[in-house]
Amino acid sequence: CALHKLCSLDIDADHGQTRACKSCHDFGARLLPKVDVVVTSHNYGKYLDEALDSVAIQSTRVLGAVIVVDDASDPDDQTKAICEQRGVQYVRTEFKSPHQARGAGFALCRSPLVQFLDADNRLAEGYLLKAAELFADDARLAIVYPDLQRFGDSDKLTVMPEATRDGLERGNFVDTGAVWRTEAIRQIQPFGFNPVGHEDWRLAREVMRSGAWSATKHPIPLQYRIHGEQMSGRRLGKPYFFLAGLHDETVTIFTTFSARIQKSPE
Repeated sequence: CALHKLCSLDIDADHGQTRACKSCHDFGARLLPKVDVVVTSHNYGKYLDEALDSVAIQSTRVLGAVIVVDDASDPDDQTKAICEQRGVQYVRTEFKSPHQARGAGFALCRSPLVQFLDADNRLAEGYLLKAAELFADDARLAIVYPDLQRFGDSDKLTVMPEATRDGLERGNFVDTGAVWRTEAIRQIQPFGFNPVGHEDWRLAREVMRSGAWSATKHPIPLQYRIHGEQMSGRRLGKPYFFLAGLHDETVTIFTTFSARIQKSPE
């Protein structure tokens, strides 16, 4: 705005020709990082309007680009039509992989933070703003991950534990619907392959291993829809060893030989 050129807050028309933002009277207002939102959809056009509505209510102070990745949806799916109606950036892929579809959207992101959102889920009001505030307070923060408030076929709240490096190695509690620092993801370039199972957990582990990053819980839960078409339901029965991505982890074995002196045969 004219009075506070670094401000990213909404313009207030009541100020007339000065075009001052709503909070220019408070020059102590801090700048917050923008968050790009990548929405992935595979035959989820019937849910997409709800997901995009939940993005639209986020604060314009932090909301960046909104990118919908339509991954191999059937011809009768409405994902493309909805994006055209709403003027939302649309990308078509044929991966048939939510992980690689997120990668296609991530390649278009330019903001410091990214929110991955499956098209059947929703964001509560204030979700992105609160995450941006947490990132602004901690330059080493890489992941702000939520509890899961289920809706649809269940209303259970799943409360996730507080993150530690060791805890994240042992347990899967970071949903892809977390807010991620784009720099941390770019360091590891994780989207060049299609993982077998819990790609969210694997992504979180790789990010945390790549540097002195930290993770923290989001105080606002992610609205997580439960229904019969979910990918998680189709993974039941597969070995946990593969779902966790442990089958292709790099293992380093150290063997010490110090103070081992071979005795000559008598």
